Amino acid sequence: MALLKVAGAMLAASLVAPAFATDCSEVGTPVERNFDKPACMLNKSPYISDLTLTNDHIWVLTGKVAIVGDNQNSATLLIQPGTKLVGDSGKDYLLIRRGSQIVAQGTANAPIVMTSSKPVGQRSRGDWGGLVISGNAPVNGCGLEDQNDPTRGFCELKGEGDSGLYGGGNPEDSSGVLEYVVVEYAGNEVTKGDELNGIAFQGVGSGTEVNYVQVHMGFDDGFEFFGGTVNAKHLVSTCNKDDSLDWVFGWQGKAQFVLIKQCNDFANNGIEADNNDDKRNSYPRSMPTLSNMTILGATGDGEATGQGILLREGTGAKIYNTIVKGFKKSCLDIDDAETMELAGDGESLIIESSIVDCATNFETEDFDITSWFQGGFGNMATDPMLVGHQLGPDSPAIGAGEPPFDIFFDFADYIGAFDGVNDWTENANGEKWISTAVK
Repeated sequence: MALLKVAGAMLAASLVAPAFATDCSEVGTPVERNFDKPACMLNKSPYISDLTLTNDHIWVLTGKVAIVGDNQNSATLLIQPGTKLVGDSGKDYLLIRRGSQIVAQGTANAPIVMTSSKPVGQRSRGDWGGLVISGNAPVNGCGLEDQNDPTRGFCELKGEGDSGLYGGGNPEDSSGVLEYVVVEYAGNEVTKGDELNGIAFQGVGSGTEVNYVQVHMGFDDGFEFFGGTVNAKHLVSTCNKDDSLDWVFGWQGKAQFVLIKQCNDFANNGIEADNNDDKRNSYPRSMPTLSNMTILGATGDGEATGQGILLREGTGAKIYNTIVKGFKKSCLDIDDAETMELAGDGESLIIESSIVDCATNFETEDFDITSWFQGGFGNMATDPMLVGHQLGPDSPAIGAGEPPFDIFFDFADYIGAFDGVNDWTENANGEKWISTAVK
């Protein structure tokens, strides 16, 4: 990952075109907008050569802005720290196709923001489409269930929102870098069952770096992982209308330090986790490893419902050091015989060193979720004693964490996304790099 960062920095130096400070005509069309910077409309899609978006313009997405094309004419989109991209409608979205890359490396003082073109105070969910990244990593969904079947072979799927194909045979595929990136007011129901999310990772591989990324006020899901092997750290999913973090079709990545916080007006599940709804034992099976999550439900009046964590349709998962609190329906639910079978084997679906605190902690199912959770190492059904999203000084989560045995995970001997002292949603000056506005 360090090499990728260096490469990204070198690429930034080589691709920035000084002419963009006064002229965007090479990549788009200058437009008059009531913005605080000159506006450039990205209306020359598809982009089949390297493209740099500088922070001296605001870049307006028009329809599907695609960095293409699907393992041919591949290109890199470089976005400078402090750059803003905006969309006018739910049909406007940014697509990185297979073989191409996005190198969006903001900083805590100058995050990259993808948002609505409307003025602050007038923005709402679904004002624009969102960010879609497609890669060449393995996915399931091609109708094959036997992991030992030599004919199982290559699987690719059709992406949501007319985003093309994704998936392949390269688990280490790289789609670039997302760091200190905020995606807000995104999402769109293209057709029933075909929605654009805040960020869709479609068959994205483990060579991709994702760190310090927020999705805020999305119309559908916040983060959705469609298969792939991509890993992530420091994710924030706030006020999204449907699920905050969603996976399906064989996601096998890892994530650490995740903050999920619902708003009262609309919300569904904190985590909604599937393998495959048609063939629930499809391979590669969804089997992510996640640690140090704080998942906070909406407790006030409003239409927010759902579970903290819903595991279903044959998904596996290894979940550690997680706090689930305040969900109206329940903290934890496990659905479908195929998922319950994995929970029963003691290896494929586990939760350890975690805390639940809801009015109803566990759904009543054929599978005894209460006993299963209580039998997990270090699990507690108790008040985590939070102060906001931080651990309070007397929290039972302090010192109770057990880091996973995996080089990807940073050492953290506490339960939840925060240690009670440091707040990684802030920069060194104590200012938020994330979006906190509800409207």
